[in-house]
Amino acid sequence: MKMNLQNILTLLLASTSLVTFGQTNVPPIISSSQTWNTGGSPYIIGQNTLIENGAKVTVDPGVVIQSSAKDLSITVDGEFQAIGTQANPVTIDSLEIYFSDKSVDYDPTSGNGAYFNWCIFNGDVTSFSKNAIKCLRTTLKVENCTFNHNYTSLMISNQSNDSLSATIDHCTFNGHADGRYAINSFGATNKTIVTNSTFQGSQQLYFYGKLHFEGNLVEGHSKFEHYAYYEGLIKCNQFKNSSAGVNLIFYSSSNVKSHQVVNNTFDSLGSGSLLEIKRQTGQSDLSFLEVNHNNFLHATGSTKLAIVGINSSPGTSDRINCENNYWGTTDSLTIEGFIDHYSDNINVFGKADFQPISGSPISGCDTSSCTASYYLALDTTTPFQLFVIDNSSGVTSNTSYSWTFGDGTSSTTKNPTHKYNSFGKYELCLTISDNAAGCQSTFCDSLGMDSHGNLLKADGFIINILSEGHVGVSPAKLDKAIKLYPNPTNGKVTLQGFDANSVVNYALINSTGQAVLQTASELTTENGSLKLDLSDHTPGLYILSVHTRDSSRVFKLSIED
Repeated sequence: MKMNLQNILTLLLASTSLVTFGQTNVPPIISSSQTWNTGGSPYIIGQNTLIENGAKVTVDPGVVIQSSAKDLSITVDGEFQAIGTQANPVTIDSLEIYFSDKSVDYDPTSGNGAYFNWCIFNGDVTSFSKNAIKCLRTTLKVENCTFNHNYTSLMISNQSNDSLSATIDHCTFNGHADGRYAINSFGATNKTIVTNSTFQGSQQLYFYGKLHFEGNLVEGHSKFEHYAYYEGLIKCNQFKNSSAGVNLIFYSSSNVKSHQVVNNTFDSLGSGSLLEIKRQTGQSDLSFLEVNHNNFLHATGSTKLAIVGINSSPGTSDRINCENNYWGTTDSLTIEGFIDHYSDNINVFGKADFQPISGSPISGCDTSSCTASYYLALDTTTPFQLFVIDNSSGVTSNTSYSWTFGDGTSSTTKNPTHKYNSFGKYELCLTISDNAAGCQSTFCDSLGMDSHGNLLKADGFIINILSEGHVGVSPAKLDKAIKLYPNPTNGKVTLQGFDANSVVNYALINSTGQAVLQTASELTTENGSLKLDLSDHTPGLYILSVHTRDSSRVFKLSIED
């Protein structure tokens, strides 16, 4: 039978239509590896479906996966990946993708495992009350994805290995008034990394375990909670129009090495406080916590920061490092009114140490979490020795140290003592690193002595490496309550934070280690402050060492013209 051109074109068009607009009903058990492509799209899930161990499903760009009934799931015992493109995302409608404890972890080296890129997860909380993605003891990566109106977008639970993590990058979460969580991550050893993402709507963010939350916009959320059993970094985020603020809860745990809340903007609040810090019973102290370089802006009430938790010893309080934040004012009394803490109620364990204050809003975000640095000073009490003062910034108890002395030897101790067996010039290098904060920094400088210098010894010379805050402290204790401002200065400075009528001694040491000024007699503070006039001294860098009977503080002071 002969076919004319019109019949041939009709058959070709029909064939093309089958490829482009095909439909695939997915069976309840998938036991072999396969690729879902646009030729079989949409893929209809008519029942709960299992991808068996050893089987892999790869979803191509442009594919649509739909559920035909309420609250259905794809359980992954094997491997599942959905990889779209910006122009052709994968669409997953009203369906839970559930990674069991048997599923394949995401591997950043090979790209295999639990991975989603350029996907759209559409939910309808009125008919679909499961999670878009649920992950049980599986390493997961989700990037460039959009979650629309899901009851819970990401449920990450019960990870039992510190190496496992969930990484969410450049994603958008659009909430719904009836939704519950944008992210719900629980399990003490969870490590959740959320970067460069946007959260819009009323859903909660809940993190229980390790957290790295950086560069995100969180707007119109109902609550943000981090239950910190391990280290945390909340950095460079914008929290806007919150109904209940950001809450940090610390339990008794020796695993918490550091927690930083830095360079964030907290703006507008329905009730409560912009930031709440809570110590649960049993947590000994929060000395590892840093709340620095943040903007605390508008609030419906007066509370911008609250420190809560029962104080077992009402006669004392822990000091929380809340330095260099912007509060909308530089008036200390006004800022004090923005903060609920021990000063307002002795039954609260902690007091915010908010001096010094930033006089202008914090703009931008420093992406370097740590900076290695040191400077040199003569030991004026022991001849022929040199102090190396470590004043590195952004360090925590989790920071590791590596010193190379330039004579072929090295040390990984934070504060080593090293003896050079011969005179000469050496390059001393310090490298600090913090895997939790994702930073590394190196600083090198030269030092040395010769037989005609001020520091001599027949068999060489010795350096003692000290942390800046502990120079000359023994037997007195370092007291972070003592503050110095302004710095840099024209010479006139104020020391603040002493107890009333404290007796103070101080010494000013120049960059070569010589004491150029020392108190001839003890000075008494007035209202806990002491004013000094150092304007007669040559502009330059100095060390100002301040001592009371039971406390001490050392400052690096810059005197300018």
